[in-house]
Amino acid sequence: MHQSTDLTHAVTATGVTVLGVATGLSYDVLLAGFAGGLASLSFIEPQGVWQRIWTLTTATLVAGYTAPAALPWIASLSPEGAEVPVVFAGFTMGLFGQAIIPAIVHRIRQKIGQAGQPSTDKR
Repeated sequence: MHQSTDLTHAVTATGVTVLGVATGLSYDVLLAGFAGGLASLSFIEPQGVWQRIWTLTTATLVAGYTAPAALPWIASLSPEGAEVPVVFAGFTMGLFGQAIIPAIVHRIRQKIGQAGQPSTDKR
């Protein structure tokens, strides 16, 4: 790995861990989300240092905040009776965080646009 890449990953891991733990998020889930964010870097477009830092930070924080809520849904996708640890949900949310965030923003914009339009329901 390139030296700037190693430094980027180390700075980001330290920062999000300290920030996440200070806000009460689970350390295990944060690290799993960070690992998912690292894995996601392998299938997205190459990025500069600051964009990689932002990608890893958002992946980690998305995992920290959403993994507990996403756990039942992720568990429903696994074979019946399989126990799914919350760190797996954290990894999954970190891995797909860069796709989840734009999808959520798009959905919210759709809802806002629909709220301003008159209803077509003619009961």
